[in-house]
Amino acid sequence: MTKNASALRNYSIEKSAGRGNLALRMVEVKEARYEASTMELMLIAQIMVFCGLPYRRNTDRRIVRKARTGKGSTVTVTFQAMVDGVDIPFGSDRTLLHWVTHHALVTRSPFVPLSSASQFLRDMGMSTSGQNIQRVKEAFRRIASVAIVVQRDDDKSVNTQQIIMPIARSAALPKRLRKKPAPEQISLLPDGPDEREESPFDEPAGFRLDDAVFREFSQFHVPTLRKLLEVTRESPQIQDYMMFLQWRSFSAREESLIPWAQMREQMCQDDSNPYRMRARFQEAIEALRIAWPALNATAETKGLRIGPPSRGEQFLIDGAQRKRALS
Repeated sequence: MTKNASALRNYSIEKSAGRGNLALRMVEVKEARYEASTMELMLIAQIMVFCGLPYRRNTDRRIVRKARTGKGSTVTVTFQAMVDGVDIPFGSDRTLLHWVTHHALVTRSPFVPLSSASQFLRDMGMSTSGQNIQRVKEAFRRIASVAIVVQRDDDKSVNTQQIIMPIARSAALPKRLRKKPAPEQISLLPDGPDEREESPFDEPAGFRLDDAVFREFSQFHVPTLRKLLEVTRESPQIQDYMMFLQWRSFSAREESLIPWAQMREQMCQDDSNPYRMRARFQEAIEALRIAWPALNATAETKGLRIGPPSRGEQFLIDGAQRKRALS
Protein backbone atom coordinates (compact mmCIF):
# COMPACT_ATOMS: atom_id res chain seq x y z
CA MET A 1 0.00 0.00 0.00
CA THR A 2 1.34 3.39 -0.95
CA LYS A 3 1.70 6.21 1.53
CA ASN A 4 -0.98 8.24 -0.27
CA ALA A 5 -3.44 5.34 -0.21
CA SER A 6 -2.86 4.87 3.51
CA ALA A 7 -3.42 8.55 4.17
CA LEU A 8 -6.66 8.47 2.14
CA ARG A 9 -7.92 5.45 4.07
CA ASN A 10 -7.16 7.11 7.38
CA TYR A 11 -8.98 10.24 6.28
CA SER A 12 -12.02 8.19 5.31
CA ILE A 13 -12.05 6.42 8.66
CA GLU A 14 -11.76 9.72 10.49
CA LYS A 15 -14.59 11.23 8.44
CA SER A 16 -16.82 8.22 9.06
CA ALA A 17 -16.08 8.31 12.79
CA GLY A 18 -16.95 12.01 12.88
CA ARG A 19 -20.34 11.34 11.29
CA GLY A 20 -20.97 8.51 13.73
CA ASN A 21 -20.18 10.74 16.69
CA LEU A 22 -22.51 13.44 15.34
CA ALA A 23 -25.30 10.88 14.97
CA LEU A 24 -24.86 9.75 18.58
CA ARG A 25 -24.87 13.31 19.86
CA MET A 26 -28.01 14.17 17.89
CA VAL A 27 -29.81 11.77 20.23
CA GLU A 28 -29.00 14.32 22.95
CA VAL A 29 -30.64 17.01 20.81
CA LYS A 30 -33.72 14.79 20.43
CA GLU A 31 -33.96 14.44 24.20
CA ALA A 32 -33.51 18.19 24.62
CA ARG A 33 -36.40 18.85 22.21
CA TYR A 34 -38.85 16.97 24.42
CA GLU A 35 -37.46 18.31 27.67
CA ALA A 36 -36.89 21.85 26.46
CA SER A 37 -37.56 24.67 28.87
CA THR A 38 -36.95 28.36 28.35
CA MET A 39 -33.51 27.78 29.89
CA GLU A 40 -32.65 25.46 26.97
CA LEU A 41 -33.56 28.00 24.28
CA MET A 42 -31.11 30.42 22.70
CA LEU A 43 -32.00 33.47 20.64
CA ILE A 44 -29.94 33.82 17.46
CA ALA A 45 -29.62 36.87 15.19
CA GLN A 46 -31.72 36.21 12.11
CA ILE A 47 -29.07 37.54 9.73
CA MET A 48 -26.63 34.90 11.04
CA VAL A 49 -29.11 32.19 10.05
CA PHE A 50 -29.54 33.69 6.57
CA CYS A 51 -25.95 34.72 5.85
CA GLY A 52 -23.19 32.85 7.62
CA LEU A 53 -19.62 33.77 8.42
CA PRO A 54 -16.85 31.99 6.48
CA TYR A 55 -16.00 28.46 7.64
CA ARG A 56 -12.24 28.82 7.29
CA ARG A 57 -9.81 31.66 7.95
CA ASN A 58 -10.22 34.14 5.11
CA THR A 59 -7.74 36.85 4.16
CA ASP A 60 -10.43 38.89 2.40
CA ARG A 61 -11.23 42.10 4.27
CA ARG A 62 -14.79 42.24 2.94
CA ILE A 63 -17.29 39.40 2.45
CA VAL A 64 -20.80 39.80 1.05
CA ARG A 65 -23.67 37.34 1.57
CA LYS A 66 -27.14 37.63 0.03
CA ALA A 67 -30.26 35.62 0.90
CA ARG A 68 -33.87 35.59 -0.19
CA THR A 69 -36.14 35.75 2.85
CA GLY A 70 -39.54 35.70 1.15
CA LYS A 71 -41.33 36.46 -2.09
CA GLY A 72 -39.49 39.41 -3.58
CA SER A 73 -37.57 40.21 -0.38
CA THR A 74 -33.85 39.82 0.21
CA VAL A 75 -31.31 40.55 2.90
CA THR A 76 -27.69 41.36 2.06
CA VAL A 77 -25.05 41.26 4.77
CA THR A 78 -21.54 42.63 4.33
CA PHE A 79 -18.85 41.67 6.84
CA GLN A 80 -15.98 44.16 6.92
CA ALA A 81 -12.72 43.66 8.83
CA MET A 82 -11.94 46.94 10.63
CA VAL A 83 -8.60 46.35 12.37
CA ASP A 84 -5.32 45.71 10.57
CA GLY A 85 -3.99 42.22 11.22
CA VAL A 86 -7.31 40.88 12.55
CA ASP A 87 -9.32 38.58 10.27
CA ILE A 88 -13.07 38.39 9.83
CA PRO A 89 -14.54 35.89 12.34
CA PHE A 90 -14.73 32.35 10.98
CA GLY A 91 -15.49 28.75 11.91
CA SER A 92 -16.57 28.20 15.49
CA ASP A 93 -16.33 31.95 16.25
CA ARG A 94 -20.01 32.06 15.27
CA THR A 95 -20.96 30.06 18.38
CA LEU A 96 -19.47 32.72 20.67
CA LEU A 97 -21.31 35.43 18.71
CA HIS A 98 -24.57 33.46 19.07
CA TRP A 99 -23.97 33.19 22.81
CA VAL A 100 -23.24 36.91 23.21
CA THR A 101 -26.36 37.75 21.16
CA HIS A 102 -28.52 35.48 23.31
CA HIS A 103 -27.34 36.97 26.59
CA ALA A 104 -27.81 40.52 25.29
CA LEU A 105 -31.36 39.76 24.16
CA VAL A 106 -32.52 37.91 27.29
CA THR A 107 -31.13 40.63 29.57
CA ARG A 108 -32.39 43.35 27.19
CA SER A 109 -29.02 45.02 27.45
CA PRO A 110 -26.36 45.47 24.74
CA PHE A 111 -23.65 44.87 27.36
CA VAL A 112 -22.57 41.32 28.20
CA PRO A 113 -20.13 41.15 31.15
CA LEU A 114 -17.10 39.11 30.25
CA SER A 115 -17.00 37.59 33.72
CA SER A 116 -19.86 35.41 32.53
CA ALA A 117 -17.81 34.07 29.62
CA SER A 118 -16.90 31.08 31.78
CA GLN A 119 -20.57 30.24 31.46
CA PHE A 120 -20.11 30.16 27.67
CA LEU A 121 -17.66 27.28 27.99
CA ARG A 122 -20.00 25.39 30.30
CA ASP A 123 -23.04 26.10 28.11
CA MET A 124 -21.24 24.69 25.10
CA GLY A 125 -19.99 21.63 26.97
CA MET A 126 -16.36 22.76 26.82
CA SER A 127 -13.74 22.40 29.52
CA THR A 128 -12.21 25.55 30.99
CA SER A 129 -8.74 24.52 29.85
CA GLY A 130 -6.04 26.94 28.81
CA GLN A 131 -6.48 25.91 25.17
CA ASN A 132 -10.18 26.73 25.20
CA ILE A 133 -9.53 30.01 26.98
CA GLN A 134 -7.11 30.94 24.20
CA ARG A 135 -9.71 30.09 21.56
CA VAL A 136 -12.26 32.30 23.30
CA LYS A 137 -9.75 35.17 23.43
CA GLU A 138 -8.99 34.89 19.71
CA ALA A 139 -12.66 34.64 18.74
CA PHE A 140 -13.46 37.58 21.04
CA ARG A 141 -10.89 39.75 19.25
CA ARG A 142 -12.13 38.86 15.76
CA ILE A 143 -15.78 39.48 16.64
CA ALA A 144 -14.89 42.79 18.32
CA SER A 145 -12.99 43.89 15.18
CA VAL A 146 -15.60 43.37 12.48
CA ALA A 147 -18.39 45.61 11.20
CA ILE A 148 -21.53 44.64 9.32
CA VAL A 149 -23.85 46.29 6.83
CA VAL A 150 -27.38 44.88 6.75
CA GLN A 151 -29.50 45.77 3.74
CA ARG A 152 -33.12 44.61 3.55
CA ASP A 153 -35.01 44.98 0.26
CA ASP A 154 -38.39 43.98 -1.07
CA ASP A 155 -39.87 44.19 -4.55
CA LYS A 156 -41.13 47.72 -3.82
CA SER A 157 -37.85 49.14 -2.53
CA VAL A 158 -36.17 51.85 -4.59
CA ASN A 159 -33.57 53.25 -2.20
CA THR A 160 -32.18 51.36 0.74
CA GLN A 161 -30.25 52.96 3.56
CA GLN A 162 -26.94 51.34 4.39
CA ILE A 163 -25.19 51.86 7.71
CA ILE A 164 -21.83 50.37 8.63
CA MET A 165 -22.25 49.00 12.14
CA PRO A 166 -19.38 47.63 14.21
CA ILE A 167 -20.71 44.57 15.99
CA ALA A 168 -19.02 45.74 19.20
CA ARG A 169 -19.24 49.36 20.28
CA SER A 170 -16.59 48.53 22.87
CA ALA A 171 -14.92 45.36 24.12
CA ALA A 172 -12.54 44.94 27.03
CA LEU A 173 -10.83 41.85 28.36
CA PRO A 174 -10.02 41.60 32.09
CA LYS A 175 -6.31 41.63 32.89
CA ARG A 176 -6.34 37.98 33.89
CA LEU A 177 -7.83 36.98 30.56
CA ARG A 178 -5.39 39.14 28.59
CA LYS A 179 -2.49 37.25 30.13
CA LYS A 180 -1.49 33.84 28.86
CA PRO A 181 -3.12 31.33 31.23
CA ALA A 182 -0.85 29.28 33.46
CA PRO A 183 -1.01 25.48 33.01
CA GLU A 184 -2.72 25.07 36.38
CA GLN A 185 -5.41 27.67 35.60
CA ILE A 186 -8.63 25.75 35.04
CA SER A 187 -11.28 28.47 35.03
CA LEU A 188 -11.76 31.29 32.56
CA LEU A 189 -12.08 33.82 35.35
CA PRO A 190 -11.67 33.33 39.09
CA ASP A 191 -14.60 33.60 41.43
CA GLY A 192 -14.87 36.61 43.69
CA PRO A 193 -14.55 40.37 43.27
CA ASP A 194 -11.98 40.10 40.44
CA GLU A 195 -14.85 39.10 38.17
CA ARG A 196 -15.89 42.76 38.19
CA GLU A 197 -12.40 43.92 37.28
CA GLU A 198 -12.31 46.95 35.03
CA SER A 199 -10.19 47.44 31.94
CA PRO A 200 -7.21 49.84 31.79
CA PHE A 201 -9.61 52.35 30.21
CA ASP A 202 -12.03 52.21 33.16
CA GLU A 203 -14.56 50.40 31.01
CA PRO A 204 -16.30 47.35 32.48
CA ALA A 205 -14.74 44.14 31.26
CA GLY A 206 -17.12 42.73 28.70
CA PHE A 207 -18.66 43.01 25.26
CA ARG A 208 -20.97 45.91 24.35
CA LEU A 209 -22.94 45.45 21.14
CA ASP A 210 -23.28 48.53 18.97
CA ASP A 211 -26.69 50.14 19.55
CA ALA A 212 -27.73 49.72 15.90
CA VAL A 213 -26.65 46.06 15.93
CA PHE A 214 -28.53 45.50 19.19
CA ARG A 215 -31.69 46.97 17.64
CA GLU A 216 -31.25 44.78 14.54
CA PHE A 217 -30.77 41.63 16.64
CA SER A 218 -33.66 42.57 18.95
CA GLN A 219 -36.07 43.07 16.08
CA PHE A 220 -34.95 40.11 13.96
CA HIS A 221 -34.00 36.94 15.83
CA VAL A 222 -34.98 33.28 15.92
CA PRO A 223 -34.92 30.71 18.75
CA THR A 224 -33.03 27.44 18.67
CA LEU A 225 -31.86 24.84 21.17
CA ARG A 226 -28.69 25.42 23.16
CA LYS A 227 -27.97 21.70 22.82
CA LEU A 228 -27.93 21.99 19.01
CA LEU A 229 -25.23 24.67 19.19
CA GLU A 230 -23.26 22.61 21.71
CA VAL A 231 -23.36 19.45 19.60
CA THR A 232 -22.36 21.24 16.36
CA ARG A 233 -19.89 23.79 17.75
CA GLU A 234 -16.91 22.09 16.05
CA SER A 235 -18.80 21.69 12.75
CA PRO A 236 -19.78 25.27 11.86
CA GLN A 237 -21.02 24.40 8.37
CA ILE A 238 -23.32 21.69 9.71
CA GLN A 239 -24.43 24.11 12.43
CA ASP A 240 -25.36 26.76 9.85
CA TYR A 241 -27.21 24.26 7.68
CA MET A 242 -29.20 22.81 10.57
CA MET A 243 -30.27 26.23 11.78
CA PHE A 244 -31.24 27.20 8.23
CA LEU A 245 -33.28 23.99 7.86
CA GLN A 246 -35.01 24.72 11.17
CA TRP A 247 -35.90 28.30 10.15
CA ARG A 248 -36.84 27.52 6.53
CA SER A 249 -39.10 24.67 7.62
CA PHE A 250 -40.84 26.92 10.13
CA SER A 251 -41.43 29.67 7.56
CA ALA A 252 -42.47 27.34 4.69
CA ARG A 253 -46.09 27.48 3.57
CA GLU A 254 -45.56 24.99 0.79
CA GLU A 255 -42.79 22.82 -0.61
CA SER A 256 -40.21 24.64 -2.73
CA LEU A 257 -36.83 24.08 -4.40
CA ILE A 258 -33.96 26.45 -3.56
CA PRO A 259 -31.25 26.25 -6.28
CA TRP A 260 -27.72 25.49 -5.07
CA ALA A 261 -26.44 28.65 -6.76
CA GLN A 262 -28.74 30.66 -4.50
CA MET A 263 -27.64 28.72 -1.41
CA ARG A 264 -23.98 29.27 -2.26
CA GLU A 265 -24.58 33.01 -2.59
CA GLN A 266 -25.83 33.24 0.96
CA MET A 267 -23.72 30.64 2.77
CA CYS A 268 -20.82 29.05 1.01
CA GLN A 269 -19.06 31.29 -1.50
CA ASP A 270 -15.65 30.32 -0.13
CA ASP A 271 -16.01 26.63 -1.08
CA SER A 272 -14.43 25.93 -4.46
CA ASN A 273 -16.21 22.56 -4.83
CA PRO A 274 -19.71 23.16 -6.27
CA TYR A 275 -20.90 19.68 -5.27
CA ARG A 276 -19.76 19.73 -1.66
CA MET A 277 -22.68 21.88 -0.50
CA ARG A 278 -25.20 19.28 -1.62
CA ALA A 279 -23.30 16.50 0.18
CA ARG A 280 -22.96 18.54 3.35
CA PHE A 281 -26.64 19.52 3.32
CA GLN A 282 -27.56 15.85 2.93
CA GLU A 283 -25.34 15.05 5.91
CA ALA A 284 -27.03 17.80 7.94
CA ILE A 285 -30.50 16.58 6.94
CA GLU A 286 -29.77 12.96 7.90
CA ALA A 287 -28.29 13.98 11.25
CA LEU A 288 -31.07 16.46 12.05
CA ARG A 289 -33.72 13.83 11.31
CA ILE A 290 -32.35 11.77 14.20
CA ALA A 291 -33.53 14.53 16.53
CA TRP A 292 -36.42 15.70 14.35
CA PRO A 293 -37.93 12.91 12.18
CA ALA A 294 -40.63 15.26 10.87
CA LEU A 295 -38.10 17.31 8.87
CA ASN A 296 -39.28 17.50 5.24
CA ALA A 297 -36.15 18.23 3.21
CA THR A 298 -33.97 16.57 0.57
CA ALA A 299 -30.72 17.59 -1.11
CA GLU A 300 -31.54 17.09 -4.79
CA THR A 301 -29.36 17.52 -7.85
CA LYS A 302 -30.74 20.96 -8.66
CA GLY A 303 -31.15 22.31 -5.17
CA LEU A 304 -32.52 22.00 -1.65
CA ARG A 305 -36.15 20.89 -1.57
CA ILE A 306 -37.88 21.81 1.67
CA GLY A 307 -41.43 22.19 2.90
CA PRO A 308 -43.52 22.24 6.06
CA PRO A 309 -42.62 19.41 8.46
CA SER A 310 -44.67 16.23 8.67
CA ARG A 311 -47.75 16.53 10.89
CA GLY A 312 -46.81 20.17 11.45
CA GLU A 313 -44.23 19.20 14.08
CA GLN A 314 -41.65 21.98 14.14
CA PHE A 315 -38.13 21.59 15.54
CA LEU A 316 -39.16 23.59 18.61
CA ILE A 317 -42.29 21.74 19.66
CA ASP A 318 -45.08 23.15 21.78
CA GLY A 319 -46.37 21.68 25.00
CA ALA A 320 -49.24 19.76 23.39
CA GLN A 321 -46.95 18.12 20.83
CA ARG A 322 -44.47 17.24 23.56
CA LYS A 323 -47.20 15.60 25.64
CA ARG A 324 -48.47 13.55 22.68
CA ALA A 325 -44.96 12.40 21.77
CA LEU A 326 -44.18 11.26 25.31
CA SER A 327 -47.53 9.53 25.90
